[in-house]
Amino acid sequence: MSSLINPFSMAGMGSPTDSTEREVLWNSLAPVLYNSGVLVSTTTDATNTPTTQLRAGLVVGIITASGKLGAYSATATDGRNVAVGVLTIPVNMVEPSTASVADKWCQYLIAGPVRASRLIGLDYAARQQMKGRFIFDDDFAGYGGQTKATIAKTTSYTVLATDAGDVFTTQGAAGAVTFTLPALASITAGWEATFINEAGQNMLVTAPAGKLVCFNNLVATTIAFQTAGELIGSGVRIITNADATKYIALPILGSETATPTIS
Repeated sequence: MSSLINPFSMAGMGSPTDSTEREVLWNSLAPVLYNSGVLVSTTTDATNTPTTQLRAGLVVGIITASGKLGAYSATATDGRNVAVGVLTIPVNMVEPSTASVADKWCQYLIAGPVRASRLIGLDYAARQQMKGRFIFDDDFAGYGGQTKATIAKTTSYTVLATDAGDVFTTQGAAGAVTFTLPALASITAGWEATFINEAGQNMLVTAPAGKLVCFNNLVATTIAFQTAGELIGSGVRIITNADATKYIALPILGSETATPTIS
């Protein structure tokens, strides 16, 4: 438990102590870098109560037009869609003397070792933007928070949101393998996975209905590799679009004559 005492608090106007149990750093000996800035008055911590109390660990971005900080959001279009740092102490956006929100000065972490589970608003896209400056305690492989691995599946598999960055193959499969992509509500912009057919069996990658963008088709559901003689070595890289409302299929063809089926 760490506490931040507000030296400017006024008796009778609110609590002078803000408390947090969110220790963000995990190695006190590693080098860290801080910057300072101004949080725009409308900044909220959406999952906290009250939302005007920003917790340590909140990921922040910079609003392009004003240069002020705000809570990171992958779907923002004003600059806050780029994660630049993390609050390490709580900030109360309500001014005690007026009982209304106001811009607040803050110091925020821009590089260092952080506990991923204690970062608020952290998603796959933010991890990708922060890698190189931040060391996540759950990601010693350095792949934006996900360990990039090659995984063989011999039977159909429902892909998880946490499988981001992984490469799946059908090595050893004795029958058709269908990879079912996660619900879009469970992922964020920047999510991706790759699927390679390493067996002479049919391989299908299926998205939620109508949510797959393939060649000349904005509302596809499945891309399948099931043409005899064109199976081994073909595959597809799947990425999300800008607001994570659809998957985009980027075919990897075993030869220039390979013909995936899109439906």
